[in-house]
Amino acid sequence: MPTSTRPFEILFDLTNDTNVEIMFEMTSQSGRRIPSSILLGSGKSVSLVLEAGSTYNYTLQTSKRVWQISVKSWQDLSLIMSSVLSGSIPPSTLSGGISCSSW
Repeated sequence: MPTSTRPFEILFDLTNDTNVEIMFEMTSQSGRRIPSSILLGSGKSVSLVLEAGSTYNYTLQTSKRVWQISVKSWQDLSLIMSSVLSGSIPPSTLSGGISCSSW
């Protein structure tokens, strides 16, 4: 049975379930920030449409800390900020996932 080779889109939902504002920025593969950002207030969320199987890099920043996350998936995924802040991002699944580093 033939498989589709056409690209398809997935949703990446990011929710700020913390009580701090978080700056969300897309970054290049080299880590350079791209001049586009979203300020997520407490209780706010954003949904991004991504191409399945492609890698996307983002910077998340509070007033005290910065995180680099990399997203690659073949199905819709969600991320809640408390899991990033606590260092407990769910492990990657067979469909890809999210990796994170902070400084």
